[in-house]
Amino acid sequence: MEEVTGRDNQIICQALQIAIPIMLKHSMSASNTFDMLKILDSRGNRSNLKHLDISVREFLEEIINDIEKGNTLAKEKKSKNMDMETDLYFSKDDVMTFLERRYKDKSGTIYEFPKK
Repeated sequence: MEEVTGRDNQIICQALQIAIPIMLKHSMSASNTFDMLKILDSRGNRSNLKHLDISVREFLEEIINDIEKGNTLAKEKKSKNMDMETDLYFSKDDVMTFLERRYKDKSGTIYEFPKK
């Protein structure tokens, strides 16, 4: 896709940085949230809120604090899938490393997902 503004990547990353915490707090859509995390990860700007407007950042920090405390729709409904997305969101690992660590076999060997 052709660059439109010269800042497309920054705008996409900021939109995802705003949307993901809202999804983690108020949604049960684990697959969409997971895909959003993968997109943000692939664009190289996963958890940098410092470039957001102060009012947006404060709004998100409140939502993120709620998520950390477990005050989410997924916790209320006991959704294991959204729990994994929350763990991924707070993980320092990229998506693939997170998944490899999460699904290591009982012998302790880390499963390596095929590279695309």
